[in-house]
Amino acid sequence: MFIQRFLKRPIVFDGHPYLALEKNGRSYIYDVDNDMKEIYSIEKEIVLHDEGYFTIGDQYYTLTGQKIK
Repeated sequence: MFIQRFLKRPIVFDGHPYLALEKNGRSYIYDVDNDMKEIYSIEKEIVLHDEGYFTIGDQYYTLTGQKIK
């Protein structure tokens, strides 16, 4: 399992690229194919996973920003 921490290389999930970046203490996830549309942002660390989800601490989210229970 590859975990990407704020690298400038997008992950591709289901044929669609996503990018996680950190700027000025805030973390962002962008939809690369949709004009870099911001999907999610928070003032905590976001970890983007190749398997198609991201985590913030012990919370899991889909790549559209929906919380996974």
